[in-house]
Amino acid sequence: MPRPSLTAVLTSNLLFFTILESQAAHAMTLDEIYGQALQQSEVLQTSQIDINIAGSERDRALTLIKPRVALSADGTYHINKYDKADWDNNWDSGVRTEFRQPLYDGGVSSASIAVAKAGIETSKWDYKTNEQNLYLQISSLFYELIAQNKDLLNLEETIKIYKQRIGDLNQREKIGRSREAEVLAARTQLELTNSMIVATKINIGAAEEQLAWLSGQKPPLTLEDNLEVSEIQSTIIPQTKAMLPSVEAAQARINAADAQIDLVRTGLNPSLDFIAAHNWRYLDASQEGYHDFAIGLGLNWILYDAGSVNAAVTTASLQKSRAAVQKQLADREGDLNLNIAKRKLTDSLLQIKTYRSALDVVERTLKSQQAEFASGLITNLELLTTLDQRLEIRRNIDQAIYRAKLLYVQTQVYAGASVPAPAASSPAAR
Repeated sequence: MPRPSLTAVLTSNLLFFTILESQAAHAMTLDEIYGQALQQSEVLQTSQIDINIAGSERDRALTLIKPRVALSADGTYHINKYDKADWDNNWDSGVRTEFRQPLYDGGVSSASIAVAKAGIETSKWDYKTNEQNLYLQISSLFYELIAQNKDLLNLEETIKIYKQRIGDLNQREKIGRSREAEVLAARTQLELTNSMIVATKINIGAAEEQLAWLSGQKPPLTLEDNLEVSEIQSTIIPQTKAMLPSVEAAQARINAADAQIDLVRTGLNPSLDFIAAHNWRYLDASQEGYHDFAIGLGLNWILYDAGSVNAAVTTASLQKSRAAVQKQLADREGDLNLNIAKRKLTDSLLQIKTYRSALDVVERTLKSQQAEFASGLITNLELLTTLDQRLEIRRNIDQAIYRAKLLYVQTQVYAGASVPAPAASSPAAR
């Protein structure tokens, strides 16, 4: 087998590392990382199993109206004695084959099917509720991580400015144009900013670790935010909400309780079966067995159940009452969450506007003070104060922007919007 040329090997290695680099550098959007979390989430996997279990219960209920064929066999050793005869013993055995077709089951099958369908509906809405909760959790971590990374950039940029200020002040101090106190003040601000950087990195690490765990990724994560503030500002904030999955799930539980009540009550209804049977019995060693064929109807009717049906109805009724309370709570919580998110979103958009106006003023102030400091009209302490103000305003702007984006996502979800499915081109879909 011919050995590959050096050029081919280098080309192959270059292509391999290029692919690895492109994969590592892929910036994931909110929808993409949510798509990964959908596949990773054990909570959703459990919810899917619950749906499958409910479907299996429906399949079982459908079999209640189908015919049954049963085979039974018995063998008995008898020891008996007539009054004036000697003790005797014999072996008695037989086989019975029975075909039974329900003609009327008192509504058990239809009620059981209704209970199973209600269980499927409940499980599906529980799944959607868990999807929604996961999306909200991913969104919160996503924008927290982006905000903290942006904050880190602001702090690192400020560090560079402080270092430059300290260098300039050291030179000025040598020629008597600056005091030692000004240098120390700048160094103090530098160390304070360094401590904020450490705290920010801790927050980044915690958020990144949790987001990576939820999505099945390995840190560090590269994220891309494609939501613009202008898009939020141009969107009409929903005033009313659609039915939330949690409310739908509670309503499905109410329906399931109603179906369970109907099922329990069928316990007092009569049932009627068509029966066809064959019996064969072996009498003794000297005689052949005999065959018996039978066709008939079988009636089953409970005339007295000691109150078990009424007790079961009471239990199902209490379950229905609990589901009704849960629905009311889920509906009220949905209203509360939507109203809070709307109010906070409005406030955040207003903060962004005011912070940007303040940043414009402080930038002009800083420009003027830099010229005044160079001319000796102001001290370095005044310039540092303005630098601190600019840093604080820039951090507040970024925090307000990403808070507004998160609140925008929350208002859409709390208003009943469906959470996004993974895009066909996303890594999750592939």
